[in-house]
Amino acid sequence: MTYFTLKDIKGTLDLLDSDLSLEYELDNLKIANASIDPTPPLVTINDKIKGVTMAFSNLNLELQGDYSYVSDPPIFADIGEANVRFGNTSLSTVIISDWHRSSNDNSFTLDFSQTQIDSAPEPFVDFDGISDFSEVVTNVINTVAAVVRNRVDSFINGGDLYGVDSKFSEIVNKVIAMIPS
Repeated sequence: MTYFTLKDIKGTLDLLDSDLSLEYELDNLKIANASIDPTPPLVTINDKIKGVTMAFSNLNLELQGDYSYVSDPPIFADIGEANVRFGNTSLSTVIISDWHRSSNDNSFTLDFSQTQIDSAPEPFVDFDGISDFSEVVTNVINTVAAVVRNRVDSFINGGDLYGVDSKFSEIVNKVIAMIPS
């Protein structure tokens, strides 16, 4: 999949009430590595519950690109190669669909249940630049990504406690209801 390239990302980020700004650029983005475990199947039809199980296991995706940034005033600057990794991630959910037909209303609903996610606690990014500051940026982003990953894992895997399945079903069904029939 290395022949897939992604659109360049450029922009300016104002910090400290615009007293410090950061111009950044991420270009030559490409998929360097991608794999997924072929078991379980992506979709399994389950006649007993009249629904489907959607799942993937051990999704690994690595993006590579070149980066540069410079601050104004010029306090921070760096150029180098960036790697972004989504490693060993698995997801499973059961989806049951229902078509409600009446004389004055037709509606379609999707109900999600038994949603589980598992992701390995691996580094998310690696900036290999000419500045020592690239190590600081790498460590800060990986720390924030680890906290977010752990919160998302516990939120989704605590589906009964947080009602994630029903909340997700509610959101999806509201979107479906907005689609003209």
